[in-house]
Amino acid sequence: MFSSIIENLMFDSNTSKIMSGGDGVASFGNGFMFFIIAVAMLLIKVLLVMISYNIVVPRLLESWGNDLSHFKQLNFLEGIFLVILFNNLFSRF
Repeated sequence: MFSSIIENLMFDSNTSKIMSGGDGVASFGNGFMFFIIAVAMLLIKVLLVMISYNIVVPRLLESWGNDLSHFKQLNFLEGIFLVILFNNLFSRF
């Protein structure tokens, strides 16, 4: 059963184009668009993390009776590092 699946994949037209180095499914335009979308998604995640951290954490600290004078807001670079950290910690791979 497993060998028949492998044979079907090996003789599939799209797979053979990719394996032979021909103009298969992936091209420069699709790869570049994928890269732009991935960067845009990263920036959106960073902005969401920054906004949510800077709004939620002061409220939590205030409700627990802590002083907010030592609270430091998250900047963009720290947000990028935090998003990359959590993406790597909780990815499926």
